[in-house]
Parts: sequence; structure tokens; C-alpha cells
Amino acid sequence: MAAATVLTAGSLGGAVGLVALAVGLLLLDVAVQCGQVANQARIFALRPEARNRLNTGYMTCAFLGGSAGSWPGTRAYVQLGWGAVCALIAVAAFLALAAYLVGRRGQRSDRNTRSQPVSALR
Repeated sequence: MAAATVLTAGSLGGAVGLVALAVGLLLLDVAVQCGQVANQARIFALRPEARNRLNTGYMTCAFLGGSAGSWPGTRAYVQLGWGAVCALIAVAAFLALAAYLVGRRGQRSDRNTRSQPVSALR
């Protein structure tokens, strides 16, 4: 969401807009790289002997997701301009955060159920 805010300043134009665009793109790149490293560490821990196959599946899904995300970004820019692209980035970040929080809540409730003694579940 921070990158979307900074990228919005890119619509100012001139030197300020160019700097905002560069900083926003840098924020997005750092976020994507951090996510990729964290995700690859998780999948490699699943089955270390199958790292090549796991990485192939992960990168295939990453490229498919990137190409699927390019379409709405292009459509937003063509029809509504740069502000719509920044809004789309913010919405995508918000949806990802919401999915993470919902998944985390589900894991927490599973953990609470498992940690109770069998007699407490009856």
C-alpha cells in the first residue's frame, strides 16, 4: 500500500514525479523479492530432496500470476489512467493482507482446538 501511495505521486510529473516513480518501483521490487525468498524457503523446507520440482512449480505459478496481473493493470491504465493503476495496486495489497489475516485466524483456531486435552473436547 505504501508503494501505491508513492507511485501516485508519479502523476505529478517533472522531477518530483520521476523520483516518486523510482521510489515506488523500488518499494515494489523489494517487497516482491522478500516475498519470493520467504516463499521459496517455505517450499524448500517441505521436501528438500525435491527442490528442483518445487521451484519449477513455484516459479510457473509466479509467472502465471504476474501475467494474469498484467492484464487488469493494462486495462486500468488504458481506460482510467495512472491513478487507476495505483488504486489497483492498493486494492491488490489490501486483498492480500485480508487473505493473510483470514488464513492466520484459521490457523490460530486450529491450533487452539489441537492444544486442548481430549477430555476438554467432549
